[in-house]
Amino acid sequence: MGKEIESKFLVKDFPENLELLGEYDVEQGYTSLNIETRIRKKVNKNTGETSYKITFKSDGDILRDEVEIPILEKDYYELKEMIEYEFITKDYKKYKLNDNLVLEVSVVDKGTSTEFMYAEIEFKTLEKQKNFEQTEYLRIDVTKDKNYKMKNYWKATRLNKK
Repeated sequence: MGKEIESKFLVKDFPENLELLGEYDVEQGYTSLNIETRIRKKVNKNTGETSYKITFKSDGDILRDEVEIPILEKDYYELKEMIEYEFITKDYKKYKLNDNLVLEVSVVDKGTSTEFMYAEIEFKTLEKQKNFEQTEYLRIDVTKDKNYKMKNYWKATRLNKK
């Protein structure tokens, strides 16, 4: 089982001074919230290459257990049919940082009343996460704020609206 060590920040826009590694359109929905289980489709905006995954995550904030499994396109769409709520959409970009880190920046549900923008950085160790120096661009650290967990956002904006 893999470990996810990450920090999450609110941001205002995409960075202009970093090397862009990729741009993607993402949609994701949840099949379970008790053991966070989501399916995700990610389309590379430049190449059209599409990937499909199912991901399982434990509770937690900085450190969580995570299992991510590639699935077939047909499996993705069969699972999607079982989810009766609208999927989250993301305009998602990856940028190169120092120390082999990657900054992932997303606009969530663009054009809706609940739109927001955040950035994530995944780390190899807790020590690297702890010693990371937050820049002015990474305005507000929301790593431990449960309102910014995507499963909780999905629940608040989809499940609680029915």
